[in-house]
Amino acid sequence: MRQVQFLRTSVVLLSAALAAACGASKPRGERNIQYKIQHAESPDTRQSDLNGRLADDEIRRVMEEQQGGFNNCFHQAPDAFISGHVELTFVVKATGRVEDVFVSQSDLGSLTAEDCLVQTAKFLEFPPPAGGRARFAYPFEWNEPGRRLSQPVEVQWGYSTLANHRELYERCRAKYDYQAPFNLTVYVGRLGSVLSAGYDSGSGPGVNFPSCVVDVTKGLRFPNPGNRIVKFHSLVEHLPDELSPMNKNIE
Repeated sequence: MRQVQFLRTSVVLLSAALAAACGASKPRGERNIQYKIQHAESPDTRQSDLNGRLADDEIRRVMEEQQGGFNNCFHQAPDAFISGHVELTFVVKATGRVEDVFVSQSDLGSLTAEDCLVQTAKFLEFPPPAGGRARFAYPFEWNEPGRRLSQPVEVQWGYSTLANHRELYERCRAKYDYQAPFNLTVYVGRLGSVLSAGYDSGSGPGVNFPSCVVDVTKGLRFPNPGNRIVKFHSLVEHLPDELSPMNKNIE
């Protein structure tokens, strides 16, 4: 289960069997998902006034009007091995303007695309929520037909590389005053070089901390996967030498 997840959302992926039954590939960039948008109050008691609500069709209409912009963000991650799920969490003002938006879940592994989604979403305007400020999550799926997928590996495969460089991540924490856990998704190619990396967290740390974390990660050397491209995902807290039980349970 994903550990850095403070807002649960119900996302139902279309099964491969259903896709096969349809017999047609999706157009470039089309999301291959069905979903239910879940509204929830913030677990942060300082934001206990997030009791407003937007109808699902109101959210869907605004998001789909900007679908071309979101697709352009995914096209900023052109490498054939990049694919995955991204979830944006929104806080919307009583006026309908976006107050905050951040990547609350992602295994895409491309900070460039993830940050572009956030920047695009910041300028959306929704109908005024009924009841005041509102909070909701919205999912995307990126997996173009014919893309060469990477091979996922267990967290044990690359964890020691992160742990051996924990001081670099601690410097990012200290510099940007961010102590919460977060997740990294990393694509690793020949000789253990990092091809792409992405970030998600259950809260919005701004752009500087994720950039620091991803820059550190891109400078690491992971175990050599040979001729494969592997996809490595790990929870990052304070990186003890041994995997924490939380990290071992990541799917």
